Amino acid sequence: PRIDLVLLDIRMPGMDGLTALERIRGIKPALKIAIVTAGKTDEVQARAKELGVEDYIIKPFEVEALQDRVAKLLS
Repeated sequence: PRIDLVLLDIRMPGMDGLTALERIRGIKPALKIAIVTAGKTDEVQARAKELGVEDYIIKPFEVEALQDRVAKLLS
């Protein structure tokens, strides 16, 4: 199946989101990725930007706002 967008959390069991982001970038460099996380630190946000994330979404969020951002990323 074709994947157009990945919504990736920073805190995950087994592997953190930045490691997952690095691995995804190594396989699919042009894939659109947005971070969705409750943990907002300047260091993590800066590293995610270095790795080319398209958006950084802070939880909690309104579902409609997330839908709008996803639609914008996919357009």
